[in-house]
Amino acid sequence: PTLVIWQTGTVDAIRSIDPDDFRSAVTDGVAALQNAGADVVLMNLQYSPRTESMISAPPYLDNLRVVAQEHDVPLFDRFAIMRQWNDQGQ
Repeated sequence: PTLVIWQTGTVDAIRSIDPDDFRSAVTDGVAALQNAGADVVLMNLQYSPRTESMISAPPYLDNLRVVAQEHDVPLFDRFAIMRQWNDQGQ
């Protein structure tokens, strides 16, 4: 592929995957995609008020942000957009 939009983190957070293992896997994946010549866009977790009390999203959000910065790839902050929609009653 020439462009990969990688949505990740939601299932990892639900399954309580170790945040450091999550970060390593995303780092390795982004590096492999870039080495293959693909452009990468990371997209973070979905936001839902129903799951907010069940999962701890911040470690996954923070790790995605760091990986995006380290590899100079865009991060589409879907979590913040969905949270804003919810806060606005949309």
